[in-house]
Amino acid sequence: MKSIFNRILKVIITSFLICFFSGIVLAIANKILGVGKIRVMWYLLLGGLCFVMLSVGLIFTGSEYIFKRKSPKKVNKNTDKKVSTRTKSIQRKNHRQKIS
Repeated sequence: MKSIFNRILKVIITSFLICFFSGIVLAIANKILGVGKIRVMWYLLLGGLCFVMLSVGLIFTGSEYIFKRKSPKKVNKNTDKKVSTRTKSIQRKNHRQKIS
């Protein structure tokens, strides 16, 4: 039970940080572009809605799978490719055809 609450708390903190910083970036971009009709209340409503939806989505989809660090696949460097050679019968047929 304790691990479930730790995972949910981790998801909530992650989604809060994502929504908080994206809201700040959106507010700064709107101020730079001159959008003056959007008040602080709209940013709070948008941030709250995004926070709730992102938290629920990450809890149900399994955030460990999404944010898991993937290690690169190991490549075996010792594999040598064999050079394919023609069989003797094919070489003989070619040789006979060249003579005539």
